[in-house]
Amino acid sequence: MITTDMAALINANLPILVPAFFLTALIYSAGGLGGGSTYSALLLYASVPVHAIPLVSLPCNIVVSGTGFLRAVRNGTMDAGTLGRILLVSVPSAFLGGLVPVSQRLFLVLLAAVLLFTGAASLVRAFVSRREEILLSIPTRVRAEPSAAIIGFVSGIVGIGGGIMLSPVLQREPGADSRRVTATTSGFIAFNSLAALVARFPIVPSDLLGPILILVGTVFVGGMVGSGIAIRGLSADRLSLITGVLLVTVALRAFVQS
Repeated sequence: MITTDMAALINANLPILVPAFFLTALIYSAGGLGGGSTYSALLLYASVPVHAIPLVSLPCNIVVSGTGFLRAVRNGTMDAGTLGRILLVSVPSAFLGGLVPVSQRLFLVLLAAVLLFTGAASLVRAFVSRREEILLSIPTRVRAEPSAAIIGFVSGIVGIGGGIMLSPVLQREPGADSRRVTATTSGFIAFNSLAALVARFPIVPSDLLGPILILVGTVFVGGMVGSGIAIRGLSADRLSLITGVLLVTVALRAFVQS
């Protein structure tokens, strides 16, 4: 159940969450991702009740990935055809996922599984080349549409965008280009996060809007900074390593809590 006490809890953790969300948005915005899995991990680590996590992570996801999406449209790197056909199946799935009532234990298990997957994917990126990562990620024959539908549904339940799971699938599409895959992934995250948030919006208590807006503003600034400058002194591999360790650690903690 969503209660107004959650707002007080999130407010109490804002001194930690604000810089952590800013850094997350700064890092993820460069790769066309929203950072929803890491926002969820941070909120879970701060002991925010699980059913409140999507209400915070989804709008943050929308802001960061939406900025990347609009930038891709402006730069002409968006593959509108691919994005359209995967959104046709993923958006309804994400909306349905947002409507599904799940127990706290099942939510924790699903969220932990997603965090573990995304954390492992980040660790793979940290230690192997991009080509090897793609070959290790999925089987040779995987269609984008059914994958997008499944990812959208699960992401709608746990409140993430699912881009980190879809990206390897898009990389295996005929004629895949890394810039277009990044752009398409950002659109996938933004629209599916919006669908899942719309499904949940009626249960958002008014007291929770304040801290949500603070964190949304934080990731907006972080995303703009991250997309406008290069992160110096920290390689992409090292960023993937740090993110992977964080997600796997929180995932294991969630499994224990469940």
